[in-house]
Parts: sequence; C-alpha cells; structure tokens
Amino acid sequence: MSHARKDLHLIGAVITMVVMMMGSASGASYIPPTAVHTSFGGSPSEIYVVWHTSLPTPDQTVWYGTSEFSLKNTASGSSYSVIDSAGYENTVKLTGLSPSTKYFFQVGSKTTGVSQTWSFVTAPPTGKYMPFTVAMYGDMGVTESINTVNHVNALVSKKNGLNWVYHVGDIGYGDDYAADLYDVMWDMWFEYLQPSMGSAQYMVCPGNHEHSCKHPDCDSYARNFTYYNAKFKMPSVESGSPSTSSMFFSFDYSNTHFVSISTETDYPGAPFEDHYGDQLSWLEADLQKASQNVNTKWIVVVGHRPIYSSNAGQSNGNTPITIAKNIQASFENLFYKYHVDLFVVGHVHSYERTYPVYKDLNIEKSYNNPKYTTYIVVGCAGNKEGLEDLTRNVTAKWSAKQYWQDQGYGILNVTDTQ
Repeated sequence: MSHARKDLHLIGAVITMVVMMMGSASGASYIPPTAVHTSFGGSPSEIYVVWHTSLPTPDQTVWYGTSEFSLKNTASGSSYSVIDSAGYENTVKLTGLSPSTKYFFQVGSKTTGVSQTWSFVTAPPTGKYMPFTVAMYGDMGVTESINTVNHVNALVSKKNGLNWVYHVGDIGYGDDYAADLYDVMWDMWFEYLQPSMGSAQYMVCPGNHEHSCKHPDCDSYARNFTYYNAKFKMPSVESGSPSTSSMFFSFDYSNTHFVSISTETDYPGAPFEDHYGDQLSWLEADLQKASQNVNTKWIVVVGHRPIYSSNAGQSNGNTPITIAKNIQASFENLFYKYHVDLFVVGHVHSYERTYPVYKDLNIEKSYNNPKYTTYIVVGCAGNKEGLEDLTRNVTAKWSAKQYWQDQGYGILNVTDTQ
C-alpha cells in the first residue's frame, strides 16, 4: 500500500430551513420535520435518512427518486424518543440505490407535514476509484462557529465543492449551557447546518461533549451518549461493529477505508466507563480486512481525542500523557501494523499536523510513502470555549504545523496517488 498525506486548511456559516405542509382533511396538527440529514450505510446502495419532529407522527416516510419532480419511491422507518419533551428522532434506511447517483427526497408524514426537497449522491461502486473531497472538523458549537458553518454550507452547495462532511466529535456543546437549554442547543446546531446536511452525507464520531448534559435536571435521561446515538445513525451493524449504536464503525468510499473509533469508551483507561463492545478486537479485524482489500489504497481513522498534540494537557515534550497516553497504548500499534495513513481528531481547539510518527521519536520528515501514520488535530470549528493557543506549550519534534489564530476546518482531497 502506498501512502501520502494532505495538509488541512482552515476556515467557516448560517442557515434556514424551509418545510412544506401537506395537511390532511382531518385537520391533524402540523409537525414539521427538522434536522434532516443522511449518512452512508453498509454499501453504495444504502443510505440512512434521519430527521427530528417535536411530536410523534403516525408514520415515518421518505419519498425519493432521481428527479426532484418525481419522487416515486417510498420507504418507511421507525421513531425513537429519549424523552417526550425532547421530541422524536425518525430513521429510515434506503436500500437498492444506484451507486454514484444523485437522489432527491422529502421526509415526514402526509398527515402531519413533509419537508422541502433535499438531496444526496450515493457512494461510487465498490472497486471503482473516484477522486473526492471531504470537510473534516471537530468541536463545533452554536456560538463562535459562524465562519466555519458559512464556509461549509457554501462548499456543499457549490458544484464539485464537497462530497460529504466528517465531524470528529463535540457536536453543538449543549452541555455547556443550562439544563433547560440542552435541547435548544442541539436544535439550533442542526438548524445552522441544515443546508449542508440536506445536501451531503454527514458522518460523525462521539466526543466528550456528547456524553451527557452535565446537569442533574437532565442527566437522568441524557447520560451515556444517549442523545448522540438517538440523533445519528452510522453503519455500525453493517461494518460488523459490536456497537449497535453509532460509537464505532467503518465504511468504504471510493479507494479509501474510513474508520470511526471511540476515544471516549471501550479501551483500557478510557475517560468514560460506558461499554459498547470489544472495540479493539473489532478494530484489528476491520483494519486487517481493509489492508488486504485490493480496492483500498488509503486507510483513514477518525476519533475525537488525540494521541499527538502539542497541547500541554496532551503531551510532555515528545511524549503523550494522561488520556492521550492511554489512546496511544491501545491504538498506535494497530495503526502501524495495518498501515493507517491518517488519524484525524479534534478535542484540542486548534489545528496541528504531525510528521509521520510512531512511538514518540520514530519520525519521518517526508510524506512520500512513509512507514508511519500522520496525525491531524482539527478541533477548531469554533465554540464558546475558544481556541487553544499553542504558543504556551512545548513544540514536540513530531509537530510539523500548528495554527490557532482563527476558527476553521480541514479539507481532505483524495486522489489516486495523493
């Protein structure tokens, strides 16, 4: 397997959401769908569609087709509520789709309300190479993120701008607000990104801010990543993950194998004791399979917390400390053994790129077919906690580039050779 590395660039967004009402003659309440988003399933022919409603609806339906004026196909799904006052998350899995095809869709119930028309493009056929571009970022809140949101929304709407988006944990920062604002912050965050989410797949992984609401008034129902797993549906089951929720999973896109790991749970020394399955055994089997797949040229792993970061809370000189050290002990050997190209994370509110590195001091200064993994921190999307000024920290020998002067995001361009 050949290897290459991409630099990540920083930058920023708004929104509105329009819904169409299809009222019934019975005068049923109008319950508009919001937070409409899609994610990849287990193959190019599968897509998950998820949306929110404030109240339960009699059915959960997606109307879809290859023409926005002829949504002839329908699929039905299910609804789930963490607690009635928080509303309902509605999930439908579309199957039998054609690869590399643009589909238009609406969601909701004709009894209570239907969304405007949104769209997605399915993944390329298995084994077929296609260059693609992904926005990657972590740590996006409702405040201090408007530039990032604006830029991502604009890129998704631009022809040949972005194929899809990967958010590497810490979503909305609802737990930084009073208990009665927890649901409000989730709703506002989804509203801001609705233009992107309604037009491109939005993939995620869990961060520490998704663990709970951090208030006794809501922790009884909002702990243990409950909201995160209710609001997002990732291809965990399809990728053989023991986590039937969205905690860790994998999928293929073009010539690249993507893996989301949980840096929050399920390894020795993890920050949270919640258990979703044997992550490390699953990960090794998944990476081994990917490394032997002739269609896989690149392997990209994402998580939330870093192994390598110049942040003083993450490293002491060249050596990872605290939880970063625990992540290194559990995951780095697997990355090396199975030739993982990139590990992309957030958590530290800055941008940093390492040289290819292994075990702290094994460092390659060239990105041309290196033996080791390159580590990217892109936790600078913007939130109320601010950015992390790395000038007060010691710069390690493996640190190649740092940037913390503004909010932003990363762009991953994948081609056949770089």
